[in-house]
Amino acid sequence: MDSLLGFLCVLSTLVAAGHSLNCTQCLVLNGTSCTGDSITCPTGNYFCSSSITANNVASGYSASFTRTCSPVAQCNQTGSITFLYGTILVGTSCCGTDNCTPANPTLPVSNSTANGLTCQNCFSLNALDCYTGTTLACTGAENKCLRMSQTISGRNLSVTQGLRGCATTSMCDVLGNQTLSASGYNINSNVVCTNGKDGLHHGFLLSTLVSILMAKLFS
Repeated sequence: MDSLLGFLCVLSTLVAAGHSLNCTQCLVLNGTSCTGDSITCPTGNYFCSSSITANNVASGYSASFTRTCSPVAQCNQTGSITFLYGTILVGTSCCGTDNCTPANPTLPVSNSTANGLTCQNCFSLNALDCYTGTTLACTGAENKCLRMSQTISGRNLSVTQGLRGCATTSMCDVLGNQTLSASGYNINSNVVCTNGKDGLHHGFLLSTLVSILMAKLFS
């Protein structure tokens, strides 16, 4: 509780002063730490963040790590996405001073209990959308249906892809429309989540999007 109150106090002070933090931005596709250049965050509710994304897919386990500026709503979140090739687990952490190093993020615990939601289940490596007619029974806290479209280029990569599957609400809140360049990669993405009927969530998280690509490329 004390750490949460301290975090909120730092946030209110920065917002009142209109201060823009400087944070490290970097990305490593196979690791749990990285270093990079310092960037200036947008003014407002932005903090320095770290995120770790674990791919538990048919080809095996791998992890990627990102540091960047993130909106406060993305701080200290955990969540997951399940799709055709397995499950992506995500954890984030934040700190609120210039070029600070956030604590190591933690990952959520997997839950295989069906929750009653069924979502479309597909992956395409050459189109912005996919549809196969197959479905996936969602489990645990993955109570949203996710649809993602993205392009990734850089470092000898040029990929267009689409994905549908199950996701936690937390992931829907931190994924979404994004154009970002980091560590030699250029990423353009759009994510929409529904509850199986109506309703949308939007946001963004860099390492999750790249890791979904890498899970497919190395499967």
